[in-house]
Amino acid sequence: MAYVLALSGRRREAEAIVAELEARARERYVTPVALCIAHLGLKNVDQVFHWLDRAYEDRRGWLTYMKVDPIFDVVRDEARYIAFLKRMTCDGIQSRRRHGSPQPHATTLRELLAGLPRLGSAGTRVPTRGVPRTCWGT
Repeated sequence: MAYVLALSGRRREAEAIVAELEARARERYVTPVALCIAHLGLKNVDQVFHWLDRAYEDRRGWLTYMKVDPIFDVVRDEARYIAFLKRMTCDGIQSRRRHGSPQPHATTLRELLAGLPRLGSAGTRVPTRGVPRTCWGT
């Protein structure tokens, strides 16, 4: 809601919602994603990265959309944005290797899916070849 209000020029109302969310966050859990999105709408870049870090600590799946979600256009030119993406990738590689994964971290969706078994309708394995490269954007 705060994001939409901010984009529609109702900044004071958006800031009031953000203040209320931040007050709640001091008392109980509030997803950092909500606050990050609100600050994206308000274009509070420092706060965006603060809440991105919190979302990263919480391992929020929403972060996987950072490269493609247009909501991040506000911060895409920031050096911190590129550094954040690199940190997510590097930490992902290190944590998989730390946990004894025999495979290196998949860098594309195609590589990730190639390592998974495919099941047919009766639970039988289906060959994974024949998927056009254009489906995965590689």
